[in-house]
Amino acid sequence: MLTRRGYAAISSVLFFTLSSSLTLSYPFVVTALILLVLLSIDFVLFRLSANTFDRLDLTRNVSADSVLVGDGFSYDLVLTSKGSGTLGPMVIHDLLPENIDLLTGGSTIGSVRPWAPTSLRRSVEAVEMGDAQFGEVEVRLFDRLGLLWTKRVFNLKSVVKIYPTIRQAVRRNRRGRRLFHRSMGRVVWRRRLLSEFAGMREYYPGDDHRLIAWKAMAKSPTSTPLTKELEEEIDADVVIIVANRKSMADGEKGSRKIDKAVEAALALAREVSRAGHKTSVAFYHNGVPKIASGSTIRLSQQMYNMGFHSNDDVDLLLRAVMRMRGRPGLAILLIDSPYPKEIDSSPLVRLMLAKFALRVLLLDTSTFFDESKGPAREGFWAMDILGDRERLHQGRVADRLIASRIPVRTCGSDDLVDVAVETFLESQQVLRR
Repeated sequence: MLTRRGYAAISSVLFFTLSSSLTLSYPFVVTALILLVLLSIDFVLFRLSANTFDRLDLTRNVSADSVLVGDGFSYDLVLTSKGSGTLGPMVIHDLLPENIDLLTGGSTIGSVRPWAPTSLRRSVEAVEMGDAQFGEVEVRLFDRLGLLWTKRVFNLKSVVKIYPTIRQAVRRNRRGRRLFHRSMGRVVWRRRLLSEFAGMREYYPGDDHRLIAWKAMAKSPTSTPLTKELEEEIDADVVIIVANRKSMADGEKGSRKIDKAVEAALALAREVSRAGHKTSVAFYHNGVPKIASGSTIRLSQQMYNMGFHSNDDVDLLLRAVMRMRGRPGLAILLIDSPYPKEIDSSPLVRLMLAKFALRVLLLDTSTFFDESKGPAREGFWAMDILGDRERLHQGRVADRLIASRIPVRTCGSDDLVDVAVETFLESQQVLRR
């Protein structure tokens, strides 16, 4: 095929040849013939290179199978010519996945010698969680004059797993401040050892033997076994519910709602584990509710490619949560409600009636878009109106949930992780048996 330069060059030579033949000027005719011979030689040489080009091999070598969001890695495109001639120049078009950004690396190769592997290295950065699927690579071969070109497409499938990062939450001192209203239902908590002494009582089988008051029993006239009773502290099992609906894909690249929600869930799971509690994460996977549990790393491996649920309904997800638990505990729901979507409070109320202590973290859609980019940067007046409408809608959704006695708090893109951890810490102080 001809390039733009090739079309221009051949058209010019043909026009010059035709004009020279009409004028019958000897110097012009000779020059035109020389140009035609040069074009013919270039065409023949390129044809020979194209035959060798059919025997070109291309492989992709990726330096890592799995990375975290924000990590950089590299991969090499290795070209090997199995023909007898030298190939070049070539331009390589390798379309990167949407969750990968190119840092450094070119796309042109000057020449490839016979049976001498030539590599093209690219450095990239993972910007969004999920599977980074590399696909087809298009290689275009040009002649030395840049007049002709041909191409080959190589189907090179490579997958790199990009796991979400586990952020460290910033704890704030909020003593004396209650973030949520008291939820409906009675929550059953486990007991654990504390340092504050509350009194003495008679020993019952099954009590911790470390709490037996040996000195008090020795002083007792009947030598009745006594045990120390300590002030009770909350030790609740926690289930984190991520409503991964389609609208959770909103947001800038690398800072979508789903990315921030998973970061918050992992940070919260680590905090719950540090406190000695058990945690699980519930979300939709391929349209089916899934309950993930285990260490934070294990949760990250199960959540990185959760995808989006086609239905906005969270009823099935909440029902799965109620079925999987042996006893009620603390449930933290991460959900969004962009205009004009609403949140049906009925499934949430049923979860609370099942004696779950529910906490709802409502994602503020307006904070997931960078106002310094796009139309907002140019002072587009409609962006302010849309932002105000979104914030007004979020407030109305929160008011309706609070009217149903559902504890709710609105979170932004920057403070979602911190608020999620604070929710757990505050719930330990607010809820008592």
